Amino acid sequence: MKQLFKFIAPVAIAAAVVASSSASAALIYSAPVAGDQYVGAYNALANDAAIFTHPFTANGAFTDRMVFDFSPDGMATMSANFNPDARISGFTAQLYNVASDTCGAAIGSACGSITLGSLLATGTPGPSSSNIGFTTLMTGRYAWVVSGTVTDFPVQWTGQFNTEPTRMQVPEPTSLALVGIALLGAAGVLAKRKKA
Repeated sequence: MKQLFKFIAPVAIAAAVVASSSASAALIYSAPVAGDQYVGAYNALANDAAIFTHPFTANGAFTDRMVFDFSPDGMATMSANFNPDARISGFTAQLYNVASDTCGAAIGSACGSITLGSLLATGTPGPSSSNIGFTTLMTGRYAWVVSGTVTDFPVQWTGQFNTEPTRMQVPEPTSLALVGIALLGAAGVLAKRKKA
C-alpha cells in the first residue's frame, strides 16, 4: 500500500501544479480597423486576444473583414458593439473560414483580396451589438466580418476577440467510479505481492 502511495503522491502533486498554472493572455492586436486587414496569429493555449475599433466620419454601408491565423485547435469568441445607439442599421458580426487571400504578413497590413469559405457562426444581435459565443476552431485561417450601414455619424463600433483552449469534458460519475475501483484493485495487488 505504501508503494502505491509513493507512486500516486508525486503524480497528484504534478497534476495539481499543471492545473494551477495558467497561461497569461497576450493582446495581439489593439488598433483601428477599416476594410480588409490581417490582424495577426492567435494561440488559444495562451488565451490571446484583440481589441478592434472603427470610428466613422461619414454615412454609408461598410464591411470590415479581419483575417487571422489560429493555432492550435481551440475556441474563439467575438463581441461587437456600436456607440451611440441607433446610428448603425443592419449591424452584424460573422465568422468564416478563409479560402484564399492576399493579405500582408505584418499585423495590421491590408488585404488585397479575400475569398471567404464557409460561414461558421453568426452573431446574436442585440439593440447595439452582435455577439458570437465561444466557437470551436481548428488550426487554420479565419475572418471576422462586421458589417452594417452608418445612418448618423459620428459613431464607431468596437469589438473584442478572445481565445481559449478547447474545454475538457468532465467525466461522468460512472467513469470516476471505475477509476476508483481500478486504483483499489492495484492497491490490493501490491498488498498481496508484499505479503508473498
